[in-house]
Amino acid sequence: MRVVLVNPGSPLREVGGLLARFVSPIPPLGLAQLSAFLEVRGHSVHIIDQYADLQDVSTLADEILAESPGLVGFSCLTPNMSSVLASVAELRARAPHIPIVFGNTHAAVFKERILRDREADYVVVAEGEEPLLGLVEALEAGRVPAGIPGVGYLGPDGPVIAPPERPKTALEDLPYPDWNRLDLDKYAYHPMIAMHGITLPIQGSRGCAYACTFCAQDQVFKSVRMRSPAAICDELEHHIEKTGVTSFGFIDAYWPLSVAKGHRFLDELERRGLHKKITWVTETRVDKVDKGLLQRMKDDGCRLIMYGIEFGSDEALDFTNKHAQTSQAVEAVRWTHEVGILTLGLYVIGMPGEDHTSIRRTLAFARQLGTDIAKFNIAVPLPGSVFFDETIGQDLDAVDYDAFHSWYNPWAGGRELVWTPEGLDGRDLVRLQREGMLRYYLRPRHIEQVLRRRAIKPRDMMLGAGALVGDVAGMWMSRVAARMRPESG
Repeated sequence: MRVVLVNPGSPLREVGGLLARFVSPIPPLGLAQLSAFLEVRGHSVHIIDQYADLQDVSTLADEILAESPGLVGFSCLTPNMSSVLASVAELRARAPHIPIVFGNTHAAVFKERILRDREADYVVVAEGEEPLLGLVEALEAGRVPAGIPGVGYLGPDGPVIAPPERPKTALEDLPYPDWNRLDLDKYAYHPMIAMHGITLPIQGSRGCAYACTFCAQDQVFKSVRMRSPAAICDELEHHIEKTGVTSFGFIDAYWPLSVAKGHRFLDELERRGLHKKITWVTETRVDKVDKGLLQRMKDDGCRLIMYGIEFGSDEALDFTNKHAQTSQAVEAVRWTHEVGILTLGLYVIGMPGEDHTSIRRTLAFARQLGTDIAKFNIAVPLPGSVFFDETIGQDLDAVDYDAFHSWYNPWAGGRELVWTPEGLDGRDLVRLQREGMLRYYLRPRHIEQVLRRRAIKPRDMMLGAGALVGDVAGMWMSRVAARMRPESG
């Protein structure tokens, strides 16, 4: 069967303002792995990255129809659903006979609604390789996909969804993603991770051993599954040979999984001489490193580490089940800078129970840590998270998908943030976020640090500063205009 897999566009390009240019696309590893899994079993796959290509729905439909597919799959996250549903509407208007399947976290959470409202014909609610293969084989044989673990469809009496099983295929047995099926030149701009040129994603594990209340990862990955250092290095060597790319980024929930596992990976990297060939970045937890490991990581090609620091108080970390402490963040960032690895700090503002004081504490803590790059994310109750379940997720049929892409600019399209803590509204949170960014990035000491450590190219720094100042000025002018507008009635 011919299958088309789509990485959808994102409204962020429309509502994100001037700063949206810094959310650069990365090669869609999940779709590339699904493609390879189907290809080795005799099916053919075409991947479309609508986000990277900036395609409108008509152009996307043209490319899909040119492939004459027997199935079209969309990777679905709730913030992108307005783009997905617009594309599905266009495709169905032109080719109503082509079946459509949704996968990823949104499909796992909203599976019954998707099927009942006929947003898609099928859903995959687990790790995708085996369920998608079962669906493709059933459709090719003209059968209803009944009983295929992790696959749902609409039966005569409503949605029918077979519970997922633990995957039978070990991660080490999955075929490598075939990156030659994508134009990798589209993925060469990465100002936020200090990498220059094409950087390929790679995975050392799936799943997370933690259950932070703001995360929804366990909706698809129910347990931690690991690859051996040898298997990871085999893949690195494969991609170097096939693509010539030598820059890689781990997309695990956190990598390495522990200090001991980190050393074992570096042992294998050094044994093969790969530490002299590659540059890499990763995201990890502040409690999964020590200075000895970080020194080896630096010596073996690690350029940047993203740390999920999240909050500026231990109370907030405990409240969200993070299982980490601010003192560990202080140590990890200090060690990382001492060995010469660049740092990116990830923070969240606006969780339940937060107010101006707690948010400003996080912003001040971020300045104290002084990571080379910092991202301040407004808290969004992502479907599938405890945060979502305890705030707006009781009635899934009433959830407005479109509200989830207003997190960056709450007055885009005249709508507010999907959720805000008591005593704060969307404008308060966005103002605090933008003020935090200005106070962080426009400090002379920080500018000198970034230039000295080459964390951001001078051109990107100037563009970012201009975009941030312009964005804040636009917000201020919007507020002034609203105050000057005469009261109605």
